[in-house]
Amino acid sequence: MAIGGVESERMMNAIVAKVEAIAGEIAGTRHGRSFGHAVDQFIEVLGSVPDRGPGDLSAADIARLRDLAEGVIQLIELRLESDDDRQSRQRDLAGGVYKIRKQIEQIELWRRHYGR
Repeated sequence: MAIGGVESERMMNAIVAKVEAIAGEIAGTRHGRSFGHAVDQFIEVLGSVPDRGPGDLSAADIARLRDLAEGVIQLIELRLESDDDRQSRQRDLAGGVYKIRKQIEQIELWRRHYGR
């Protein structure tokens, strides 16, 4: 057990690191199925953030998550513009943009609720 919130800081830093790693995977993925799977993982990890304690996420962590989310959204939009994927995959990716924005909104609401 850590004293003074060090353990929870390490945990959140691990979450931010995980989101960074998935964003990097998305940036380096060329295959449609792998790209979509990585986007789904990105959304899932973002969705787990509000399940943490109110002191687990610093303002810098939230800003980093927001920046990563915007970067992933740009990658998705570029992929959609390339029109290389089947229509069903394009629809799923477009839905992923909405879900990422929704997760970031939920993180912001969570943060405001706890006044941090």
